[in-house]
Amino acid sequence: MENKPTLVLIHGFLSGPEYWHKQINTLSERYNVQAICLKGFSTRGHEVAPDSIEGFANDVIRLLEGQGIDSFYLLGHSMGGMIAQQIAHCIPQRVKGLILYGTGPHGSLPGRFEPIDYSIKKASIETFPSSVYLAVNSWFLDSKKSQNDIQESLLLASQASFDSYKNGLLAMSTWDGEDYLATFEMPTLIIWGDNDRSYQWESQPFKLWKNIPHSSLSVVNDCAHNVHLEKPHMFNLIVENYLEHLSLANPEATS
Repeated sequence: MENKPTLVLIHGFLSGPEYWHKQINTLSERYNVQAICLKGFSTRGHEVAPDSIEGFANDVIRLLEGQGIDSFYLLGHSMGGMIAQQIAHCIPQRVKGLILYGTGPHGSLPGRFEPIDYSIKKASIETFPSSVYLAVNSWFLDSKKSQNDIQESLLLASQASFDSYKNGLLAMSTWDGEDYLATFEMPTLIIWGDNDRSYQWESQPFKLWKNIPHSSLSVVNDCAHNVHLEKPHMFNLIVENYLEHLSLANPEATS
């Protein structure tokens, strides 16, 4: 059991490691799963989030080094996918495989329920709760069908302070990782829900797929931003099959 390869999961904006509750048990059968808690969110909600993707990435790298994790597979969702790209840029030799899910190379999100810059402009203590509510609801295709997941997501989002909320928005708005993509040598999988309103196809997942040299693409139908909650069985199969493919292609990387 000690020889299981490590899989690092990075959650997105207004989220936490609990967001992976439909994945952790399944993925833990074959992997040493490390679900990171980003600074400013969930159990670290008492801290203030960085105001840059680089700051988030550096914090995650420090956490991994503190746990003695030298090499790993890396899966990042949404803002966590931006952080994953930044980590892959900073320490590429340590990332054995990369999964970029519901994310893209640009932090500005014009297709979001409202553009990031507008959210920053109107951000205040008073508008904070309603903005969080609108954001969370936009992550699901069918709000009635996903009501339990939405309520759990809202409870998790409520653990972030207003300062961390605003800093997360600032971090995304100022980040652009397109120049990194052609330099990624690790195998990479892009996962995208075909009704994702936050990350539009041509400017986000398509650019990842076309510009990362060793990349594969999996598009899941009838899902929005949170495929892992809307269709968890399918999402888990996609991730497991991809990682299994990598281990068969490079057996030495599984140790």
